[in-house]
Amino acid sequence: AGAVSAARAEGRQGGTSELLRGIPKFRKAPSTGGGRHAATNPVPAQVQRNDALPNNCHELSRSLKRFATAEERVRWLAEFPGEAFARMFRVEIDAELLQLMVREMYALMVPSCTDDTLPAACRGILGALARHCPRALEFAASFATAGERAKMEALLTALEGSRSECESEDDLPLARRLLVGSRDN
Repeated sequence: AGAVSAARAEGRQGGTSELLRGIPKFRKAPSTGGGRHAATNPVPAQVQRNDALPNNCHELSRSLKRFATAEERVRWLAEFPGEAFARMFRVEIDAELLQLMVREMYALMVPSCTDDTLPAACRGILGALARHCPRALEFAASFATAGERAKMEALLTALEGSRSECESEDDLPLARRLLVGSRDN
């Protein structure tokens, strides 16, 4: 108690150890720049508009959580131009995201689909992925388990069976080769 009162009498602040009294303080004094703090994140977050397309796999995954049903998710993905998939997946497709997309389409298509527009939407999504990012699609599909591969196979078979005669040839054979390999294997 005597040392603290002696320190206060000399104008020094109490609570400083005798060992630290001679060491200079390297901490910066708090600035009085209007109460604004410097940003600590070197890459500030970007604001994403609700009508804007996601820029990467993470943003797509986060955006898919906004929708309540598998049908809403598939219809939203079907609106993307193929180039948007190429931009989003220029590095890679997250294997879990691919499996989520396949599960959503599988739930809508297998065992049967009553809506005539959903098969075309699913074919469009898989075709755009196969056309615009084939290496990323094949790499992400390589992580699928046997059960997931069986779902992919069932989905592709259902999509092939739902094609009408008036539809032109699509990229489903390419998607099949990239997702599950050829039927010969």
